[in-house]
Amino acid sequence: MNLGNEIIKGEYEPNNTMGASFLKLQTFFNEHSIPGLRVKSEMLKSLPHAATNIAGLVNATNELYRHWVLPFDAMEKGPEAISEHYKKLSTDLYYEVKPRMGPINFAADYMTNGVHSPEKGMKLLEYNAALYPDSAWVSFNLAKGYKQREEMALAKSYGQKALNLMDQDDEELKTSIVNFLETL
Repeated sequence: MNLGNEIIKGEYEPNNTMGASFLKLQTFFNEHSIPGLRVKSEMLKSLPHAATNIAGLVNATNELYRHWVLPFDAMEKGPEAISEHYKKLSTDLYYEVKPRMGPINFAADYMTNGVHSPEKGMKLLEYNAALYPDSAWVSFNLAKGYKQREEMALAKSYGQKALNLMDQDDEELKTSIVNFLETL
């Protein structure tokens, strides 16, 4: 909740203005914890009343989804930090959110090619495969990681696993996996 530059006492409501009510409610929430309810309040003194809804929407969205995007520092710290990040997100949203395949794969690529730490990238690919053992896409990414490390037996094994797991309707993925296996 927020309040703009409203006056605390006004000519029409000397004892119960919007500002005074806001301050009372803010004090109540600061003094009373309600399980399952997160409250953040802010005074936006530089904004008029009509503009607080726009700023409030942006600020509330940032607060509600503050753990939605996987931060780079968690990527760099590895699987344990990523798991902790998703625990915080689950707590914020009141339901369990499992680490998603895409961000973990992105993190592995970022660590391998952006930070030039292929060992950390490989740990993330293995973490992703442990989270999603039935995903052809994840297994294929792990196979490519092993090939990059020149571990051809593991690359072939995970490439074959990806081929066995894949949805038969995904011709593009199938072609990519078959072409990959032919390079081994």
